[in-house]
Amino acid sequence: MTNGYLIPILQRPKRVDCATWAEQNRFMPSTHTMFSFIQTPFFREPTRYLSDLAGTSRVILCTPAQVGKTTAIENFLGWIAAYDRANTLLIFDRLKTGQKMSKNRLRPFLRDVCGINATGQTGTKYRNPDASKEVCNISLATGANLMIGSSSSASDLCSTPAKFLCCDELDRWKDELKGEGDPVALALQRQMRFRGMALFTSTPTVEDGRIHQHFLLGTQETWGVVCSGCGAWFDCRWDSIDWSGDIPTVHCPKCGEVFDEMAVRALEHRYCEPQNEFPEHDDYGRIVRSFRVFGTLCDAFYSWRGLRELERSALALGEANYQSFRNTRLGEIYVPRSDRIIYGSDIQRIAVRDYRLDALPKDVVFLTAGIDTQDNGFAMEICGWNRDASRAYGIEWLWLDGDPKKPDIWHALTEIIERRRYKREDGKTLGVIYAAQDSGGHHTNRVYAYSLRHPRHLSVKGYVRLKETIPFLYSISTQKLSSAGNGTGKIKLHIIGVNTGKDMLLDMISKTLDGERSLSWPREFACNYDANYFEQLTSEKRTNTPRGVRWELLPGRRNEALDCRIYAMYAAHLLLNQRGAIASIMESETAVTKAESGTDKPSAVPPSNPVKKTEPAPVAPKQEPPKREHNHDQRKTSSGAVSHKKFKPL
Repeated sequence: MTNGYLIPILQRPKRVDCATWAEQNRFMPSTHTMFSFIQTPFFREPTRYLSDLAGTSRVILCTPAQVGKTTAIENFLGWIAAYDRANTLLIFDRLKTGQKMSKNRLRPFLRDVCGINATGQTGTKYRNPDASKEVCNISLATGANLMIGSSSSASDLCSTPAKFLCCDELDRWKDELKGEGDPVALALQRQMRFRGMALFTSTPTVEDGRIHQHFLLGTQETWGVVCSGCGAWFDCRWDSIDWSGDIPTVHCPKCGEVFDEMAVRALEHRYCEPQNEFPEHDDYGRIVRSFRVFGTLCDAFYSWRGLRELERSALALGEANYQSFRNTRLGEIYVPRSDRIIYGSDIQRIAVRDYRLDALPKDVVFLTAGIDTQDNGFAMEICGWNRDASRAYGIEWLWLDGDPKKPDIWHALTEIIERRRYKREDGKTLGVIYAAQDSGGHHTNRVYAYSLRHPRHLSVKGYVRLKETIPFLYSISTQKLSSAGNGTGKIKLHIIGVNTGKDMLLDMISKTLDGERSLSWPREFACNYDANYFEQLTSEKRTNTPRGVRWELLPGRRNEALDCRIYAMYAAHLLLNQRGAIASIMESETAVTKAESGTDKPSAVPPSNPVKKTEPAPVAPKQEPPKREHNHDQRKTSSGAVSHKKFKPL
């Protein structure tokens, strides 16, 4: 007769790895199907190593946010409940996060999939076990518990020995617990008595982050694709995607074959061979397996064009939002752009292209202008933009010499904004849609008065707040003006988050230097893009101070070119913020092109003797006394009280 104590052992199911267990035993109520790695194939191999059959002591997962890291933790807990019910420690960055996770996901999972009473009690007074307050200590078996704790509590990390360890979002953990040391080392110390396993998951942050450092200790395996032409493996990082054509593409670094997004999805996906020949190992000879996934290959969650839109929105909201985009969407470490030294000569060497004023690239959809006001004239740049303003083309860099108190310079400005036309390669002609001019400090009232008579002219003013990130399209202020020489009306003063705009321009410069060509300038001498222009474009340096981010002008440099490019960029993004504006622009430009189809002279060349208009020079308008209104959304400018209308975030 068989011993009764051996019956449970003989009836125990065959031992398999964690990935196989999840596919065979886990039912997904949301889809009414068994669990599958179809949407997350990059988790199959890491999950397979979560087993005592794989010779692995620790698995490191470095991935974007919201792609299934918590599901991997659940599968690991399910495998523990099925084959090796022992003390397990699950550590989150905050205790409230662990409590919420236990109530909403872990307890229902253990109850429905593993058949474990989540409360560990019988006859409990709570009718719904998931509503119990005792969510941080779940009984898996007699003498085996799942303990949920916080990385900021030394007692949670040191109280109980555990065979299995799960650590979520390592980069959010504190660097050091006061008087205790490194929290990760404290958690690993709980496994000294066991031949256990650990699972570390996190979204990366910076190069010195915990998850990146642990990734370097392991085998360093990266998710990528295999070229169909030469069979070479290559990853598909965000910076390697080429956006110069109509559709984004990536090329094989070995044979040069080009693939678009759909072709990349059809390629074979797998992890590369281990890049670390000597990964860390424990006393039993088991090694650390580390895996990394980039958001560009998370096909079920992101598309390349969708990521491009998210990047543009993040850049418009400031550097902090751009870091979040790099970390959570792309799964890449963030390198502060202020650490990179950029010289004007490098931009001039790389970004200058062969196109003329009468043969602009077909990618140029609309034109804007930026104007910097000085006491002795106007600095002005005309820029061309593609459909989503992700690529900029320098058209002309001009200096209008004259006294802003006299009408001559304003006549010349009108001639450029309203009458000058430029031709594309396909014959279509383009004109300036919006011209943004600096109104802060130099001849403010005259700039306002000019905006009254010219609807394409925008009065702008920069705004900086050190301890807070200001959106690029911050607000519009309305001010009433009354003047005998200029009439009566309302002026719209556009408030610009200049630091955010400079961050966006710095990102475009960095991409251009890396080969993406986000910025281009013509080689033609008549456009005035000389070395002095590029020195002005890089005349300010981004620095981090205790009070916030500052842009500081380098000694002995001028920055008119930088200011003009920021104003032209603002006009472009303001146009994109208007629904249907791009489509209407293309229709109107097509109509103008048909009307001008009989002309032979290049429309980009201004007339040699322009006829001056008889309009008077702008007169400083009289301003109404500001009204006292208790509204926190209002701020005062140099010209009185204004009321703000804030933009919706891009």
